[in-house]
Parts: sequence; C-alpha cells; structure tokens
Amino acid sequence: MLTMKPTAAPTFNPYIALIVGVAAVSTGAVFARLADAPALVIAAYRVGLASLILLPIVWRKARPELMMLSGSDIKLAVLSGFFLALHFAAWISSLDYTSIANSVVLAGTNPLWVGLLTPFIAKERLKKGTIAGIIVSVARGHDYCRGRFCH
Repeated sequence: MLTMKPTAAPTFNPYIALIVGVAAVSTGAVFARLADAPALVIAAYRVGLASLILLPIVWRKARPELMMLSGSDIKLAVLSGFFLALHFAAWISSLDYTSIANSVVLAGTNPLWVGLLTPFIAKERLKKGTIAGIIVSVARGHDYCRGRFCH
C-alpha cells in the first residue's frame, strides 16, 4: 500500500509562479520575432538561459535525485532535450514564414497530435475526456484563427 506523507506548504506563492510562467510563454513568440539573430541561435539562447537560471535551483533542491539517475534515465533526458531542440528550431524558424498568431496556433495543435498518435505509439486507448479536451482545444484554435489575428 502506498502512503503519502503530508508535504509542507510551498516556500513561494504558486500563483505568482503560474502568472510568471504564463507571461513568459505568452511573450516568447513576440521576443523571438523581435530578435535579430538566426532561429537556431535564438533557440539556443532561450534554452541556454533557462538552463542557467534553473540549474542552481534544481541543484540545490533536487541534487540527491539527480545523483540517483540511471544511465538509461540520462539517455532518455538527452533524447528529450534533442526533441525539445528540434521543436524550438522548427517553431522559431516558422516565425520567418508566418504571423506570430499562426505560428502559436499551429504550435498549439500539440494536443491533437498527441491524441492522434498515442494509440499507435503508446498502445493506449484515449478516454472520452481526453477526446473532448482535444476537440475543445482544436475548436478554440479554429475560432481564434477566424478572427483578425491569423491573417
């Protein structure tokens, strides 16, 4: 039987973290478009600066967990990083070919692709709630793009 011990209250206000995170993600495309550098350089700076900011925090808070990672865990993390790099390279490059709104809406089709590919890759059936969420996200993106933002 798995028992969970109560955790202490967070040392920071999670709502502030949420607000800062949403603001950072929401303005990322605008700042990437304004940057005067090639897409791969912008992507490298974005991930590199985030790593420099987060590394001391992670090292302080989760050092024992990091030290317990197995070789396969590290390989999986490197592979995940590679795909994140591909994502940023493709997404930031897309800003040279379309509007910020189009780029963000297309990047936001992520739930659709996860939903379509999960049965084939993970051999899992999608639950009704997941399908409903995908439909809502795609409908919302379509509704957003019908306005003046995607033209």
